[in-house]
Amino acid sequence: MATKKTKIEIALERIEVEKRAREEAKRREKEQQDKLQMELGRVLADAAEKPASEWATYRDRTVAELLAALGLEVVGKTTSDAPRGEAEPVGAVRPAGDSDQPVGWSD
Repeated sequence: MATKKTKIEIALERIEVEKRAREEAKRREKEQQDKLQMELGRVLADAAEKPASEWATYRDRTVAELLAALGLEVVGKTTSDAPRGEAEPVGAVRPAGDSDQPVGWSD
């Protein structure tokens, strides 16, 4: 009987380790997303409010061009043919080179 209990305890310990690893991965992902959102906000504010900013040149360009300049990859097709204001999002954005990372924003 002691053998079965030991196996059960080992299994429970493994489950707990995996659970902590998942929680840590979620925390790191949220941290990266928060950092990305802050940077995007700064870039957009500079583009809108500071004509001398390097980002002001993207006022008359597409969002895809701005994202590429930031080193981000647009996933999915762009809607550049659609009239402004009528396009719906068709893809997600992820940092270039992070293809192993999940896509999308989570809370």
